[in-house]
Amino acid sequence: MEQKQTKKKLEALMKRIESRMEQYEKFPVVLKDRILKTVILSFLILFPGIHMGRGLGEGSYIFWSAVLSMFCVYKAYSLFALAEKKGYETVEGVVFRIQGRYRFGKVYKVHVRQADGRCTTLLIDKGSRCQVGKRYRFYFRRTKEAALSGMDGLDAVLNADLFYGFEELV
Repeated sequence: MEQKQTKKKLEALMKRIESRMEQYEKFPVVLKDRILKTVILSFLILFPGIHMGRGLGEGSYIFWSAVLSMFCVYKAYSLFALAEKKGYETVEGVVFRIQGRYRFGKVYKVHVRQADGRCTTLLIDKGSRCQVGKRYRFYFRRTKEAALSGMDGLDAVLNADLFYGFEELV
């Protein structure tokens, strides 16, 4: 009797995993990439942390590695839920000007002209490189307030965890 219940539970679990994987395949490439990299980062924190903690004989090292790893798993899950609910915004257009790429700071401003003629200014972290004259789709977390306040230092703080990435459109 217990084997039948265990088998039913495993089948139900496999069906849920399959449905989640089908949903994952429908997500934009940028969000799938970010989810995957966050999960990989969680393992890269956990396993070496356990190994180092055991080698050093420090239980707190193992504990904090597990805490950081669980935080990464939480971030990946929250991004999965966001993509599932389509809780992100996209800005699509041609980049016509870039400001502040060679100044100090973490972000620079990208000016995008959308198909309807509107111009939008976006804050992008300096690790992301885009080029003038090319067409991109930028992904952001949906927020109620504007992303730019006009002060670069404050904008960098307000922009934390809003930008997910971009993809070049052909």
